Amino acid sequence: MATTTFDTLKFTKHLEASGVSREHAEAFSEAFKAASESQVEGLATKADLKALEDRVMGELRLNRWMLALVVAVTVIPALKGLFFH
Repeated sequence: MATTTFDTLKFTKHLEASGVSREHAEAFSEAFKAASESQVEGLATKADLKALEDRVMGELRLNRWMLALVVAVTVIPALKGLFFH
């Protein structure tokens, strides 16, 4: 899971410097922090994507072998019938 840091003190001081009361600035800061944390919760990291890629590639390799086996089981008897009849 991705993590981010949010400097609530810096955000609060910036709001106070622009004329927002301390109580409002602190409330805005906490609300913004909660909202941004909830947005980050569902994000995938590079490690998550790499794990997914590895799993998908493994399944594709398995499917290739299964397809090759099906083709061999189907084609070999047909070729035997054609040439060794």
